[in-house]
Amino acid sequence: MTGSVGPRYTIIVPTRNGIRYLPYTVDSVLSQSRDDFELIVSDNHSSDGTADYLAGLSDPRVVKLRPDDELPMTAHFEFALSHARGEWVTIVGDDDAVMPFFFEHLDALELETIGVDAIGFRRAYYFWEGCQELYGEAVVSYEPSRRSSVANNNWALFLAVCSITSYQDLPQLYTTGVVRKDFIDRIKERSGGRFFHGAAPDVASAVILAINAPAHFRSGQPIFWTGTSPKSVGYSLGSQVSKSRSKEYEQQNARHRTDSDKRLPERLYEKMDFSVLLYDAVLRCPGAPRFWSSAIMRYFFIAGLVLRGGEGGKAALEAYGSPMLRVGIVPFVVALAVVKRLRKALTRRTEKSSRKFRLKSTDRSAFPTIAHASRHVQRRPD
Repeated sequence: MTGSVGPRYTIIVPTRNGIRYLPYTVDSVLSQSRDDFELIVSDNHSSDGTADYLAGLSDPRVVKLRPDDELPMTAHFEFALSHARGEWVTIVGDDDAVMPFFFEHLDALELETIGVDAIGFRRAYYFWEGCQELYGEAVVSYEPSRRSSVANNNWALFLAVCSITSYQDLPQLYTTGVVRKDFIDRIKERSGGRFFHGAAPDVASAVILAINAPAHFRSGQPIFWTGTSPKSVGYSLGSQVSKSRSKEYEQQNARHRTDSDKRLPERLYEKMDFSVLLYDAVLRCPGAPRFWSSAIMRYFFIAGLVLRGGEGGKAALEAYGSPMLRVGIVPFVVALAVVKRLRKALTRRTEKSSRKFRLKSTDRSAFPTIAHASRHVQRRPD
């Protein structure tokens, strides 16, 4: 560490029964020859050998935590975050990883000169064995862009709530984002001592950061691997086969009554749609301007689900139930359709001019682990 001031970076890895993947996550950080960071690994009472693995780690850069009792996911994230000491903080899933040039790229950004408190990075994906049900034969997807920009958070959040974009386009205190620690502390001071307000911590972090900061910096260069495995809660929610992790997640939330006061009709929660989780987190966010809980915003939220099609829109129309809704929602759907088309045309034009080296593969033998993907992109062309 650098003197007594504390580390420059904190990387937090909350884990529960992730021993199949966790060593790769940890190694992706510790294999980088730096001493200006701390790696916090918090074990939420795993029963798969994680404790023995952590006991064998002797690297002084590692901080090992274990809450007194088993916690639901959001509470566990909050617990681990409370121990962070770095100037910049990120949380990484236990089946994710950081790129081999993670610190190098952060240094090159000259974070103090950017003038924002949160930075988001383009996603790169690694699909662990067993994800074929939802993602077919995809293994690696790495598509960096030369394009970087300062994004308006109000507009980005509006588009995400309307299902035009994803919460992944917002700043996050999770894989794909880094946040200034003193900004996190300021948010907690005015939010009842908590940072996460919602059942899904990645979504909750995106909302509270977007509402508390006017803008964030977006880099087209991925510096994280977003890993997906059969144990991922997000994967388990969508899978018809690997349901054990999502059931455990829901049981933990119910047992601890995590955010049990529903802000939306129960019918919508049955779908576990990420747009629903996002809007739920918006309605829970302390200090959010009234616009976000207004009737107009609710109409835009429903219109976005309708425009996207599928069960979400049908569920929203049924859940709110007013006959007038089906008529009144039409101009909102039309307006969002225009915005969606214009945005798609603009995005296609800018992306075409910003392409760099790409890696997309379905070859599991070439990339059996996330570490193999990292070694490949480390040799990427400039």
